[in-house]
Amino acid sequence: MKKYFKQFEGFIGDLREAAKRPKHYFPVPYENGMNTALPHLAHLKGVTQFLRESSMFKLSRSDADGAMEDARLMFRLYKVTKKESSLIGQLVRIAIGSISALTLEEGQKQGLWSDTHLAEWDNFLSPSKAPFKELERSLQFER
Repeated sequence: MKKYFKQFEGFIGDLREAAKRPKHYFPVPYENGMNTALPHLAHLKGVTQFLRESSMFKLSRSDADGAMEDARLMFRLYKVTKKESSLIGQLVRIAIGSISALTLEEGQKQGLWSDTHLAEWDNFLSPSKAPFKELERSLQFER
């Protein structure tokens, strides 16, 4: 398994560098309304799923710090989708949040997160960061 994840180190390193940038922009022409292609959303969700698997693998190897690095990238992908105005964009954001929460839950069941890690998770999952306002906005946009 370690060899499998090792092949993605370059990609994950590039993602870590990109996550340090303060802004993001996905130039999407909404000329076609609901038929507008949004290929970046599938990639963001797929990368989140990969990061979850990587995080769980690291937790199984007692590398909670490495697992938390992957979780931080999941947090960043969640933040990146905040400004998506389409309904599908907000649904993908919710999926990313759900995938991230499952990572927390599994690690917590196994008792593998430190108090520091749990505090960081708590900050990420606080109700003030819930996507309800953005979801409501996107529902209005779709009308």
